[in-house]
Amino acid sequence: MHARNILLALLFTTIATTGLIAKPNKKAITKNLSKLTYGSPKSITKISKTPIKNMYEVLYDGQVYYTNRDGSYVLYGSLLDLTQTRPVDLTAKARQVVTKKILAELPTSETVVFKATNGKKPKHILTVFTDIDCGYCRKLHQEVPALNKAGIEVHYAAFPRAGVGSNSYKKISKVWCSKNPQQALTQAKQGQNFDTNKKCNKDKIINHHMELVKKLGISGTPTLFFDNGEKVPGYMPAQRLIQEMNKSSNG
Repeated sequence: MHARNILLALLFTTIATTGLIAKPNKKAITKNLSKLTYGSPKSITKISKTPIKNMYEVLYDGQVYYTNRDGSYVLYGSLLDLTQTRPVDLTAKARQVVTKKILAELPTSETVVFKATNGKKPKHILTVFTDIDCGYCRKLHQEVPALNKAGIEVHYAAFPRAGVGSNSYKKISKVWCSKNPQQALTQAKQGQNFDTNKKCNKDKIINHHMELVKKLGISGTPTLFFDNGEKVPGYMPAQRLIQEMNKSSNG
């Protein structure tokens, strides 16, 4: 019996290492991963091979998962490549692809835009999820003129951390209702009163941004995203932001 088990183990090892296992079953993977989202009909963006035999990287519902060929076993976490001089986070790179796609589908009309003032086409677009009452959000906002001067266009999306219906939620919704939302956002972050349209209701937009917060795995403010989907959780001074964004576009 012991010898039989050894032979079976050798057989399975041989199959796995010679690549005889069939290609990933997208239908089965979708069915199994749907259990993670309570059965909601979400589509798989992409299935890719990984450096590990018979493990597949799956971009699904804005997240990165690793599965066997039918999705019956799933890993959720960072896959690190230690074969390089320095560790490379393969999951972070994959997540950037997902993030970039999600942000590309965020209409500019839903954001408060501070345009570049360098007289040229923007070099970069920086997307910022912000909260009116967040101290570091206010600090970052003071850096916006320097970012604009360097050719970086800033797109603000709303993330009132206190949740739907909170005072922060109501404030930021009123900013979006202002005739001049750029000025209103600046005044709101300075604790000043600002003009708004009382009959206006932008809750649908704010709620959409809150959905994106979950999908993008945002847990605090400010959260920044570069053009390539790279995520920066927290405040960063303008000069460093400029350097990092330029570096990201060259890399």
